[in-house]
Amino acid sequence: MSNQYIPERFGEKLRALRKLQGMSIQTLAQQLGYSAHGYISEIETGKKPPTLEFALKIAALFGVSTDQLLNDHLDVLIESESVPMTDLPFIDRPPTEKEIERLRLILSTYQDGTGMIKAQSDRTLPGWRDFERACALTFNGTAVENKFFVDVIFPLESQPPTFYGIDCKMRRELRSLENRGIIYIEVTNAAKLLWSHLASRGVTEANFRDEPEAAGKGLIDAVETLKRTSSTAYPDGLINLERSSYFVLLWDTNGDYQLFQLPLRLPAPEDLRWTCFIGSRADGTETTRLVGETDAGILYEWYGESGGQFKYYPPVSAAVWQSERFRLEPLPAGVEQGILAKTRAYFPALWDAASE
Repeated sequence: MSNQYIPERFGEKLRALRKLQGMSIQTLAQQLGYSAHGYISEIETGKKPPTLEFALKIAALFGVSTDQLLNDHLDVLIESESVPMTDLPFIDRPPTEKEIERLRLILSTYQDGTGMIKAQSDRTLPGWRDFERACALTFNGTAVENKFFVDVIFPLESQPPTFYGIDCKMRRELRSLENRGIIYIEVTNAAKLLWSHLASRGVTEANFRDEPEAAGKGLIDAVETLKRTSSTAYPDGLINLERSSYFVLLWDTNGDYQLFQLPLRLPAPEDLRWTCFIGSRADGTETTRLVGETDAGILYEWYGESGGQFKYYPPVSAAVWQSERFRLEPLPAGVEQGILAKTRAYFPALWDAASE
């Protein structure tokens, strides 16, 4: 291979192709004629670049072009012999009215003291983790409760095992929609990983204030790279990010809720204006937020020096679907606190004996 160019995404693509075929790294090594898999492992993890001979073997084995493998700006696509499932929520169709009603009712149960958000006396409201679990129950998905950039996954194809998912976001930001016409999404707060990626592009905490455009482009690339890496790290198969979505629940203190579905891929950073704004922390030290904006307003905001939150403010027009507003169903009078009620229902004799 040329010394002038080393593909950074080759290992990531190789791992994705291998997992799409349900192939272990040992099996891949055998098919390529290697007695051990250490060399392939080093290529997949980016510790070693591929040779041209190796790239040609991979292209032939998986039926892709070397251009797809070696060009970091291209993704690899392979044809699957499996028959895709139909009527998939969030892909073939938006959520149905009955599904939204089931979700509303499940969320309403968290008012019984089991919800994450304290409201008044012993009443609570559903929080972000409650929303994830409610979505899994409503749409018959699996709450992974681990960060693969999606929170609930669904089977896409069984052979090889492939999934798609929804990244569930919940914020008390319905007023932002009313006042500014935007949907509030906190994408990630993985500051250490984002800085590490930026450093590989020559952008550091020491110079990023002077290079906001380079920092902005590197930031979006870092987030998309983290997504791709996490999609191949799921132990049960590959998560197809192109078929995945953000599923956002916004609410306000008046008790109104509204749902939105948006593409998981972030808009490209090239056409944005990037600026670093310097402010002060409570202790008087300086901090900076990196902002990417269009003529319509701020689209991205990153607090890399203080908390690491990367925020995304898509206009409501970017949503591929949105629900009508709804309110939680009031609990019937006299409902017992949720955890106590469940304990009594599951273990009546033992509970009665322990309560004598």
